[in-house]
Amino acid sequence: CVTCQRWCCCHALQMLEDNQVLVQGMMANRYMNTFRDQVLGWNKKLMAVADVVAILTEIQRTWAYLESLFVASEEVKKELPEATVRFARIDADVKSVLADFKQVQNCVACCNKDGLLKFLEKQQTELEVCEKALADYMESKRRAFPRFYFVSTADLLDILSNGNNPVKVMQHMSKCFQAIDKLKLDAENPPAGERPKGLGMISCVGEEYVAFKQPLPLENKVESYMNDIVGKMRGELREVLRDSVADYTTKPRDKWLFDWPFQIILVVNQIYWCQEVEQAFQQMGKGDKKAMAKYNEQQVKQLTRLIEVTRTNLSKPDRQKVMNMITIDAHSRDIVANIVSGGMDKQDCFLWMCQLRSYWDSSINDCRIR
Repeated sequence: CVTCQRWCCCHALQMLEDNQVLVQGMMANRYMNTFRDQVLGWNKKLMAVADVVAILTEIQRTWAYLESLFVASEEVKKELPEATVRFARIDADVKSVLADFKQVQNCVACCNKDGLLKFLEKQQTELEVCEKALADYMESKRRAFPRFYFVSTADLLDILSNGNNPVKVMQHMSKCFQAIDKLKLDAENPPAGERPKGLGMISCVGEEYVAFKQPLPLENKVESYMNDIVGKMRGELREVLRDSVADYTTKPRDKWLFDWPFQIILVVNQIYWCQEVEQAFQQMGKGDKKAMAKYNEQQVKQLTRLIEVTRTNLSKPDRQKVMNMITIDAHSRDIVANIVSGGMDKQDCFLWMCQLRSYWDSSINDCRIR
């Protein structure tokens, strides 16, 4: 098993270090001259063993890091043909050395072969060339899809090695897209040579799902279809936002909020809050000095209704949705109360201008923040 192999490896390294300490102790002994040749010979042999083991360990670490890409990923083979050929040659050469080790089955004899250390150092240098080519390749992918800059190297390697298999890439979606767990696909096990299509976005918070109006083909390179996902996500949420803005006035708020995704209701809530506050300012300009105070009373009633909703039998995601609406509404109520208590009656007053305000722009069918 793996645990036993690790224990044997650690035990062997400990024995090597212990033997080196013993030989060094012999070299410091006053009777060392009697056994000078034998002691110096063993010191040289053990140092060679330590050097070979150290460089083989480094080669193994680098090889394990690169193998999944240069061997398993067809996309990497196409993008880095020279590095792929170099890695295959290194792979064959190192395996031949290990095969010789297995045949001899004597650590000291294997590690003290003439030219072995220089040969392994050359293989390590060649692996570093492959590693540099891979680093440049990953940097090009990050430039093509900047969200890859926020993904760990190990995760990016896994994404690139499975770029032709979007089903496996889905497990990394939450690392590239905030609050999106994965896409719903039309096939979890598509036929060989075919790729699935995205049908919608599944949230990693709660139980929300936003369906795409048209399926999204996950074609071309991984950075290409990830950019397509970004565009699709923005486009679909923009359309959902437009529909939610239109739906807001058709039903009570405490019913409306359960029909739309969480982020959407918060944006629409802020849009209508800004609209209603500015309508109150306009009414005050026309002579109704209590218009803002009346709107503040309306806010209190809306908050009270939401608090009543929390006392009903709600699922955990719906309860969280209502609680966050209450938090935003309480903040909005306090802002309006400060405007009322400050005696402000103009829309360009500082207390209003210093707020982050959301407006629906029908000319672009999108929300603008001011």
